[in-house]
This record gives sequence, C-alpha cells and structure tokens, in this order.
Amino acid sequence: MDIYRRKGFDHIPPPEEKTDGNKQPMVAYSVQYLDREGGDIGTQPHPTTFDLDVARHAVLKFKASVFGVVTVLKTSHSPEAFRYLSDESRLDRVSRILSDASITVDVHVTKIIIESQALVNAIRTVVRYYPQIDLEGNSLELDELYAVIGHYLRELESLRQGPQDSALDPKTTEHLRLLLDYLHTNVYKDKIDAERILHLKDLCTFQMLWLLFKPGATVYLEFRGNLAACVVQSVVSDPAILSDVKQRLEPYKIKLWSLRYDGWFVGRTSTEVVLPPFGGERAVTSLKVFPCKYRDKTDGGKTKRQLEENGRKWYNLLLGKQMSYHGELFDQRSLEARLQTKTTDSNSDEPQPWESALIEGLRRGPLREATNPGPLNGRVYVDSSAYYAQWPTAAPEICDTNDIGHNLAMCGCEECYGRRAHPPPNFTYASYDLLDPTRVQDLKALDVAYCFEPNINPNAIDTLVMPAPRKQMIKALVQKFTNPEASLSTSWRADFIENKSRPLIG
Repeated sequence: MDIYRRKGFDHIPPPEEKTDGNKQPMVAYSVQYLDREGGDIGTQPHPTTFDLDVARHAVLKFKASVFGVVTVLKTSHSPEAFRYLSDESRLDRVSRILSDASITVDVHVTKIIIESQALVNAIRTVVRYYPQIDLEGNSLELDELYAVIGHYLRELESLRQGPQDSALDPKTTEHLRLLLDYLHTNVYKDKIDAERILHLKDLCTFQMLWLLFKPGATVYLEFRGNLAACVVQSVVSDPAILSDVKQRLEPYKIKLWSLRYDGWFVGRTSTEVVLPPFGGERAVTSLKVFPCKYRDKTDGGKTKRQLEENGRKWYNLLLGKQMSYHGELFDQRSLEARLQTKTTDSNSDEPQPWESALIEGLRRGPLREATNPGPLNGRVYVDSSAYYAQWPTAAPEICDTNDIGHNLAMCGCEECYGRRAHPPPNFTYASYDLLDPTRVQDLKALDVAYCFEPNINPNAIDTLVMPAPRKQMIKALVQKFTNPEASLSTSWRADFIENKSRPLIG
C-alpha cells in the first residue's frame, strides 16, 4: 500500500490482498494429444501432474475385466437423423432413446470383447485353423454367433475339465468358466445339443447350419452331378440368426478352397458357395455342400477312395500324357447345358457364383472345344501346361485364400516366389501351396552294378495314332537301318548314286 502513495497514485485503490487459498498457481499443467503419426490433435488444461492410470481409470477398469458384452440395438431412426449432429448432440440424443416412446427399439445382435490374455491364450491352444479371426492380438472381438467358441466347444470344455497334471492355472480356468457359462446361459442354451442330436439322424436346421462347417473340415461339393472334395475356409451367416429370429434371414456364404493348377504350380484357390434359407429340418446330404463323414458312413468310404484316386490321376497328368478317353467333355457347352437344366428345375438351388466363374474361365480358353457336343471315345493327349501357355487368361488364380495371417506382405523367398505371405511354422496347410509337379520328390541312391540296358519293345509303334500303312512304312525303315547284320554301305539309301559327294575330278 505504501508504494502507491510514494509514487503519487493516491487516487488508485490498492489491490486486495488474497488469502493463501486464492493464490494463482505458479505452474500451469496441460495435456497435448497427438495422432499415431505424431500430428497435433489439441491441447487441454489439466489441474495437476498428469497420471495416465488415474485419468484412464474407468477404461482400465473395463479392460481389466475378463470380457465385455456389447448389445447392439436396432432403432426406427432414419439414417439421416444423426448424420450432421455434433458429438455432444449425438450423445445427448442417444441417452434419451430408451425413454422415448416414439422410437421403436429391438435387440439386434451382441458382441463379446475378450480382454483376458489368459483366456485368449486358452482359446489359441485348441483352435487349429480359423482364418476369420485374429488370435495373435492381446484381445479378441467376437461377433454373434461366436462360431469359433461353438465349433471348439467340446475342446474348450475338455480343457477346462482336464486331468490335474495338465490342468490350466486357476486364473485361466476361472476365466474360461465365466465365458462358457455365459454362452450356455444367454446364447446357445440347449440349441447346440439339440442340433447335434439331429446330426446323428443326418438332419439339420438352417438356424444352426453353421455348426456343420467348421473351418478346416473336409466337405463334399456337388458338381456336374458328381461330388468334389473341398476344405472349409470360413462360414458367414446372418449376425442376428440367434438373436433376431423375426427378421428375414440372409443366406449362408461358405468359403471353400481346393487345389488347382495354373500351368506352373499347384496351389490352393478359394471359391464361395451360397446356401439359401430353408424351413424346418433337412437332410444334411441334400445340401449343396456337406461334411464328408455323412456320405462316408453310408457308402463305406467308396466316394472318398474314388476321389483320392482321381486326385492322384489328375496330378500325374499335369506334365502331359497320352490317355484313352471315354465320356463327356468338360467344356463350356456341356457345363452350360447342365446349368440350364438345373435352373429350370424348381426343386434345385440357383447356380452358384463359382459355377459361373468356371464358365467364364472356359470362355477365356479355346471356344472350339464347345463345338463338338456329345461324348468322346478315343485317344487324347493331356497337357495342362501347354494349354495354359497358349491360353494364359484361362489359367485359374492360385494362392488367393488369404488365410495364412492378417496384414502380412507377400514373401519373395525361394519357397513363396512372391505369390503368397510366408506361412508361420505352425500353419497346417503350408505344404499345399506352390507344389511343383516337375520337382522329383523321391530320389534314390542306385548301385551301378545293377544297372542294365533297357529292353526294347518292337511293338511300341503300334500305339501311335496314325494310319496303319504309314506305321508299316516307318517300321520297315527303322528295322532296315537298325539291322545289325547290314553294313552302312549296303543299307538302303534315298539317293541311288553312291559317292557323288566325293571329288571325282583330280
């Protein structure tokens, strides 16, 4: 106060002295947010020294839980209702949805977010092949139907109730019990047990059809009136097939893979089969695609043995071989005729996307194959490499399954050739890609003492596809020049003037 009087500012009232409780802070705190690439998002004042654990207490508390359940509600709001609202206005309106009688609300689906690393590890130990989900992270988000749990339910139950010497630690056992009890009580109930009873009778329902198609299972696919073998890669169903039974269900989309040859390598290629909805119960073997075991147990494995034999024969023909052929051609016209018959049959399914793709592949090849309808009886030469070399656009695409891992780049090593990501050591189907038919697989060490000149078959010329008189002429010429009793000078020559190439004028 004295300083104001000494400087002549008596007319200005001195500032009020503040108590200790109202003193301005000497240090100001704030928090700056950056995006994942280091860009500035914004700065926010903070009352004191920042402690991340304290600031994120609510979030960390949620993450510390074993798993979280997210319920997805479908409302009668139009899509434009929230499009142009600020975040604050959006949250305010969302908070009033359940209390607004003018809005219709229904439970659509639920999601499970597993935060327990111990539980994720337990699931990882039993899952053999499931490319739909990423089991390598610290958490696991599962959409309804939680199919990976349903497909491995028996294995997880056995893991939880295993023998004492191989039992899980108490923490993992408790977390696994919480998850399985929740699913049994709130999701599956008695549906899985009831469906498995139907499976024993070769029956199934559309709601639980996904249970038949466990990734990695071998299935039979109906094709041109016959069966082909494939492996299940994934099954996609309506996410609300268990929760929202009132809505119109979407068809199942089952992704399969099988082996194809592109002129260079044999590899896995994906295809998709659509199974439309049906009511009531249906025979498993009446489906377009179904697990092999249902046919194998009725025919004693006859279909399996026949397909295995066809597979060996197909692989041995890849490098070219002369064969005798008796049957229908596998060409565009015969396939289109089959599909036309199929679509006019009211009791059959619609043509599958992979069947249309097969026709498109034939169209990219030589169309003259489709000009001779009817069966073929005679000798043929099978050479897939030459075929695809002449018509490369007809070659199938292999190594397109994308099931080796998530977010992996193509590998250029001598095993992958830049055509796939490098498979991890535990990948089940690593040896099914990029098989080289020209590579000798079975090398043996031989003793030269047991090596002899090969036996000559004088009748080998009889297998040539040409007129008989021509074969007789060739045979006579070959025998003349290979006769050990005839010298070269006395052998037959096309030029009857001998030694005319020698100089006769000195």
